Amino acid sequence: MTIMNQVKAGASILIASLVLMFAQTAFGSTSLNIPDIKGPVHNFDLNTVISPTVDSTLIRKGNVAGCIELVTGNILLNQNKDIGISVNEGKIDVGGGSIVLIMQSEQGTIIYDLLQTRSNQVSVVIKTQKVFIEPGQMLVLTNQNIDDFEKLALNCHSIRYHNAKSLQLLNNEVHAYSAEFSIASALVTIDPLKHLLHSNNKQDKLTLERMIKNIVILQARSNRTI
Repeated sequence: MTIMNQVKAGASILIASLVLMFAQTAFGSTSLNIPDIKGPVHNFDLNTVISPTVDSTLIRKGNVAGCIELVTGNILLNQNKDIGISVNEGKIDVGGGSIVLIMQSEQGTIIYDLLQTRSNQVSVVIKTQKVFIEPGQMLVLTNQNIDDFEKLALNCHSIRYHNAKSLQLLNNEVHAYSAEFSIASALVTIDPLKHLLHSNNKQDKLTLERMIKNIVILQARSNRTI
């Protein structure tokens, strides 16, 4: 390794440490009691039926090629290939290379966009309407007809966020809300993401490294805390 590469590597480690230290100081380390699939994040084999029973997460093979059904629970996607995820409110399309956390419950679905490698890589189709999500943005889908984001009966308030607003959908049965959230806050607050901080799995470490680099990039592009 050259001296310049050593400097870059050291800088990356320092930035990562500062980001996580800042998140723990600014947002606290209280964890949401969210069930998740224990263990490392791996690519899914779409040719087999996936039905984890750990905690309350249940995933099934979808009826369409390249698609799975998230019945209940949480899933952290870090796929090399494009994948579709069916949820109660519609279908989520996640492009290969992106990182997305999806939380499905009886109250609704929360989608956290953690990283994209190109524009318009993550979207949700609700009936015939497509809604795109950007990195650092959460999308909440529910049948709760409530104007105030703060009053939603969902675990979407425990991390730092701002600019929460309702979205106009053509489907009156589904209500959507979006907000910009702090990825650093999510890393030290939400259990499926906190798992990455303590995992010794190589792929988990690479996923965390990509997310932290993305935090630094997004932070440089904006004037807010990512």
